[in-house]
Amino acid sequence: MNSQNEFTRLSHPRRIFALFALIVAGESIFFLPFVLPRVFRPTILEVFGLTNSELGTAFAAYGFVAMVAYALGGPLADFFCPRQLLAIALVSTSLGGMVLWQVPTLATLKSLYAYW
Repeated sequence: MNSQNEFTRLSHPRRIFALFALIVAGESIFFLPFVLPRVFRPTILEVFGLTNSELGTAFAAYGFVAMVAYALGGPLADFFCPRQLLAIALVSTSLGGMVLWQVPTLATLKSLYAYW
């Protein structure tokens, strides 16, 4: 049974809950790398001992890897179950959060953003 048929067989309240859970999961993946530094930028810069430019290089590492990964990842994603991919994305993002929690060096931070 494919996932589209599973979704259409759900009751209306369960569909709403499933859609809400999907939105929260998707936003959670972007929280650590983007929302946290955007909202708490002065604190992040002070705690990590960074300048805006250095934090920007970490963002650039994310952007460079993402540009390549999106081109290759789309066709590759067709071979895997969306639920498994979402679970892997959530777990791997949280593992990166544990690295961020350790207040890494700039080089590690760049690697972390490339990983994310």
